[in-house]
Amino acid sequence: MTRLSRIQQSLDVSQAFYVSDALNIRYLCGFTGSFGALFVTTHNATLLTDSRYLIQAGSETTGVSISATGNLYPDQELTRNINEVLFEKSHLTIERHERLLATVPHATTTGTSARIEQLRIVKDEAEIALIRQACAISTRALREVSSHIHEGMSERQVARLLDSTILDFGAHAIAFETIVASGPHSAIPHHQPTDRFLTDGDFLKIDFGAAVNGYHSDCTRTFVIGHPSDWQRQVYNQVLAAQTAGRNAIGIGRTFAEVNTAARSAITNPEYAATFQHGLGHGVGLAIHEDPFFSASQQAKIEPGMVFTVEPGIYLADRGGVRVEDTLLITPQGYENLTEFSYDLISLG
Repeated sequence: MTRLSRIQQSLDVSQAFYVSDALNIRYLCGFTGSFGALFVTTHNATLLTDSRYLIQAGSETTGVSISATGNLYPDQELTRNINEVLFEKSHLTIERHERLLATVPHATTTGTSARIEQLRIVKDEAEIALIRQACAISTRALREVSSHIHEGMSERQVARLLDSTILDFGAHAIAFETIVASGPHSAIPHHQPTDRFLTDGDFLKIDFGAAVNGYHSDCTRTFVIGHPSDWQRQVYNQVLAAQTAGRNAIGIGRTFAEVNTAARSAITNPEYAATFQHGLGHGVGLAIHEDPFFSASQQAKIEPGMVFTVEPGIYLADRGGVRVEDTLLITPQGYENLTEFSYDLISLG
């Protein structure tokens, strides 16, 4: 069953689905253009775009008709016998919804929430292959770049070197803006690289990823410049214990809340535990952050084919922080780590 047919089979004969989110359009039919909408009924699907994308749409899409008139709304022929049009209420603006209403005055419109995103949670073989490739490129690039990192380099220099290496190794894009955070900056979970120079005794946190054909990888490793102090080893070992506990808690049928609890419980120092305030992990796919998300209340169960991160962290203001993150593929046996890289606290430069 194709991705598109799964949506079509969920509709009644008098229903249609107006898909406006670019990633969901790409997921359903393969179109990567920036101007488009997808109108899906039980018996057909039409990609609405303009002439700029006519050739591209023809080469990228499968299972859809293409209307390149520049009108992103269905015409009377497409809406014949349609009494209800579903739309993505998280993605459609009020203005666009009003224009949709004007296009289908004979039908009701009903907002839906994450209907396609829920399908994207479990990856198919083609998606897994692309994520696997992105992860392999990422970790290969980090191995290469880490051997060249030394005291006196700036955060920006490290980020530029890693980004260029990822692209040189075959990625189509960087998954997100690479985080390179040194010294006290490493205590900022999503620090943006600056001209700060790496200094002996710094933690160096690198959060990065590659994208291949739109599919992402996500990995974080924390190094130390020079020799680690006792407090750095303590912090690092607590984070690694949490990450290990989280990975070990993963199993088919386990809830995300159970894994979340297992990871957080492994940080036994209350001062350290209080600084771990972000989520334990998130799904990875066409978006770098997508369903499923970990939380204490997330009772959804883990299934084969899911791809998500486990990424605990400890962040001590004015001192430094540590995060260890992997992208994991859930298998019938448990999980496969797609971002294999040493868990040692590696000394650089």
